Amino acid sequence: MKLGEKLKKLRIENKMTQEDLAKKIGVSRGTVAGYETQDKNPKYKTLKKIASVLNCSIDYLLNNPSTLVEENKNSNFDLQKYITKINERRDLQLLLQEVDKLNSNSVYRIIELLKIIDDEVKNRN
Repeated sequence: MKLGEKLKKLRIENKMTQEDLAKKIGVSRGTVAGYETQDKNPKYKTLKKIASVLNCSIDYLLNNPSTLVEENKNSNFDLQKYITKINERRDLQLLLQEVDKLNSNSVYRIIELLKIIDDEVKNRN
């Protein structure tokens, strides 16, 4: 999926018009329309704003999962902690069984969706 298609999909999922998004990222409605339909690419600074407003990563918008992998390799990831949790929770075991069947791009999309859902839940409370 191209950047414009993702942008439009996420904008609609977030119940925003092109005008709403334009105001939040500091561009005109026509510019947002160009991003969505004309393969017009935003500058990095604008891309950061778009990702922030739409609750996703720049990597997701640009189809770049390799950067996410590198970021996570360098983090202080406590694998043993998660192994223990997985052993204790059947729901996590089922989730991992399903995720294991997917390619990496699909897994990263699921991660982004989980982040969106988590943000929505936090905003409701």
